[in-house]
Amino acid sequence: INILKGLYSSTSARVWTNLGLSQTFGIKSGVKQGCGLSPLLFSFYANDLVDSLGGGVEINGKRISALLQDDLVLLAVHPSALQKMINRLEEYCGVWNLAINLRESKVVIFRKGRRIGDIELTYMKQNIEIVNEYNYLGVIFTPKLVFQINRKVTQAELV
Repeated sequence: INILKGLYSSTSARVWTNLGLSQTFGIKSGVKQGCGLSPLLFSFYANDLVDSLGGGVEINGKRISALLQDDLVLLAVHPSALQKMINRLEEYCGVWNLAINLRESKVVIFRKGRRIGDIELTYMKQNIEIVNEYNYLGVIFTPKLVFQINRKVTQAELV
């Protein structure tokens, strides 16, 4: 534990910009980019979080409650189940002093042509925006579950 404390206490960085090297600034959260321990430390949080969420959807006989890479995607069969998962996420973040960027948090409701009623999902009493399209790791998800590879990725492969 003392090694980890030493590795992460008083951490600072400088950034190259078009104006040159920035002043030193402190880093108070996150794992170190490029550090061999970072994926392991992140996985401690990630595995614990996914276990605490509950809910999920069944895909090929397996219950999947979340997709986790650079972003977190919660999966639920009903808006009320999703709200319960969001509430558990809120509790988890409170315990571990983690923050969710609500401006980047979106909801896509998958449906087969049906009109959805008024659905309101909240995190910390703030509404989460419901959108018709969400880009997750280069795959664009739409309400009809028609997947489309991000046009930028496709264009890059053509070059």
